[in-house]
Amino acid sequence: MKKIVSCLILAVLLASMFTFAFNIRSVKCPPPPPNPIAVFIVNPSPTYVDQATTFDASASVPGYNGTDICPITEYSWVFGDGNTTTIATPIIYHTYSKIGNYTVTLTVVAPGSPVENDSRTSLVKVLALPTVGGISITTGLGSLVSYICLISTLALASVAIAVCIRRVKRTQM
Repeated sequence: MKKIVSCLILAVLLASMFTFAFNIRSVKCPPPPPNPIAVFIVNPSPTYVDQATTFDASASVPGYNGTDICPITEYSWVFGDGNTTTIATPIIYHTYSKIGNYTVTLTVVAPGSPVENDSRTSLVKVLALPTVGGISITTGLGSLVSYICLISTLALASVAIAVCIRRVKRTQM
């Protein structure tokens, strides 16, 4: 009797799992948004004078006309410093020459969408480069590593020179 009950429970569980799996397959996902959506990030943020800044609009969403996805074909950038650029790829680099706050606007264009464009605006803060001892240092991991290596090399060289001077003084005595 126990085996029959166990088999019946197993059969009911398997049947309900099959029904659940079938229902999941028949659920339709909603269509993507009909209009493109402009999205971008700025890196680094804040950024620095005379340093390349990355503007990345890869997360922007294409349009949809009801049957087809309408890809973004133009990324138009207004950097707030008098420079504007229109490109076909989502990533661009820009360098600011003065300290300040700049309003950056991205407009994406997806031909064939009900509304073919969308814009986003963001404030970009541009600072002076940090200085060490009055010397301007660049930002970024590569420059930081180079700076640390230079300091380490100078420290080791000064230790080596000090050891040599002591040896020379000992031999002269």
